[in-house]
Amino acid sequence: MNELETLKKEVAELKAWKASLESSQSIPLNIDQAFRDRFIATTTDELSISPTVFDAYTIYFTTPDDGDQEAAGAPDVLLQVTINNSKYKIPAYGPS
Repeated sequence: MNELETLKKEVAELKAWKASLESSQSIPLNIDQAFRDRFIATTTDELSISPTVFDAYTIYFTTPDDGDQEAAGAPDVLLQVTINNSKYKIPAYGPS
């Protein structure tokens, strides 16, 4: 097999591999496992309710039409997410 034929074969294999990555039903197992390792929480990561007093927080949002800031009020709860030993607090509101 000459060099041109070898390159054509490799390009065809790369195209087939790319197509397999683009299809959710045929993601190669090793790629799927690599994604899971990166995106699924480890045993040291956690999601919990923060003990922080919610009234200490006032959330503001900017209205898209005029750019004014309006207070959304204190959240009903703060979700606390621990990722790699760093804690993040996410305001959450219950059904209105």
